[in-house]
Amino acid sequence: YDALKNGNNFEKYLSLIGADYVLQENDFDWRYTTSIKTPIEINNDLNKKLIKVSEFGYFDQKYLETIPNEDPDQVKKDLLQKTLLNQPALVLYKVPENLHSPKIYVAQNVYLIDKKGKERAYPSQVVSDNFGSRDIFLWSDDFQKELPLKQETAKLEFTKINPTKYKIAVSEAPKQYFIQFSERFDKGWELTSSRSQQINLNHFKTNGYSNGWLIDNSPKESSNSAQFELNFAPQKSLSLNLKWLLLCFSISVLIIIYDQFKKHGS
Repeated sequence: YDALKNGNNFEKYLSLIGADYVLQENDFDWRYTTSIKTPIEINNDLNKKLIKVSEFGYFDQKYLETIPNEDPDQVKKDLLQKTLLNQPALVLYKVPENLHSPKIYVAQNVYLIDKKGKERAYPSQVVSDNFGSRDIFLWSDDFQKELPLKQETAKLEFTKINPTKYKIAVSEAPKQYFIQFSERFDKGWELTSSRSQQINLNHFKTNGYSNGWLIDNSPKESSNSAQFELNFAPQKSLSLNLKWLLLCFSISVLIIIYDQFKKHGS
């Protein structure tokens, strides 16, 4: 919100978290703080940066009368009616395509940042002009390795098999690079190379919420291309258990049918 309020690269925050939509609620508590803009001002700001998709519900006179408004300050009391009357309760915005980063990509630059106890706060580097749409950051507490001295651009293509499985192909890869996956961090995500080598020891939390893998090519490896498979391991177990359940159910049904057929035949 501070980025939107101050106009400081609000779009970069949306790109960083992989947001597709923004839902804005026209709240009525802004009257009690000087740090929040009115709903109309926020709508105007969002309209300049995003694409309005739809509006839901409206504050008509009848509904506004049901909202507790016993403020002794007459100015604030009148402000509620004046600001919200005939305004939508919710507004849905779509993030423009040019602000989207791919779901999976090779990080162009990697920043190692000391969070200094501010675990929930995004660092100032994120909203700087130098932070690109394919850059990532890691907290120093989570990453105890040396970063590559130079970040080089590699080409990455991926195919989504289903929500828990992706095929990844990397070409023109340097010796070390990060594969970024913009999905909520979970140790259950496993990245496996074409040589069936798991890379989970180099699995880190990136951008404060998502998944990143440091790929370190073997010095003996002459090829600068690689194939990977990304899977959500808990889903594998669930699918296997489901298959066993279906098999047991099928066998039980066959036994019942056979038993009934045998009784009928006798």
